[in-house]
Amino acid sequence: MNKEQIIRDAHEFMETHVPSTRPKEGYLSHVLGVLDFALMLAKEYNADAFILEIAALLHDTGAYVGENHCEESAKIAQEWLAKYELPKPVHDKIIACILHHSTNSDISGKGSIEEQILRDADGLGFLKNNFIEFYDIQKKKHLPSEAKAVSVLKVKDMFAKVTTEKGISLGKPLLEKALEYFKSAS
Repeated sequence: MNKEQIIRDAHEFMETHVPSTRPKEGYLSHVLGVLDFALMLAKEYNADAFILEIAALLHDTGAYVGENHCEESAKIAQEWLAKYELPKPVHDKIIACILHHSTNSDISGKGSIEEQILRDADGLGFLKNNFIEFYDIQKKKHLPSEAKAVSVLKVKDMFAKVTTEKGISLGKPLLEKALEYFKSAS
């Protein structure tokens, strides 16, 4: 198993399979932000960086389906990973990370450290790189006050999914910055 080649292939797959529902620049920014946080937290918690790198790169590939994107992303990852001879425990952990990265799944205190890290990294990536883009999308769907309320709720939900001590310490200033932004946003 050549981990470096699999990682390169995962980067390429992610960059060439942007979900149709996501603006490419925002999607790439999010995924690469999630990757950065996942690798940072992997070092902090002595977690498997390979599992987290692949899971981070593939975690939103099924975002075009909306709310159930975790299942779709896991299905896409399962199909993509089939061409590699990964040990079953590694393969299964990658899929579990993807399945449990969303606020729609409650793994707090459960699951592997890699699952918790990817979930944290997803929330942190949104708070750092994507909350303004989310707000801009909401403004196209809702009246300004409702768009702001939906966006503030999303920001709080993304922070609430962060469970590791290091993730929380990284996320607090990002949350404060996002909430401060909405105080003056129009």
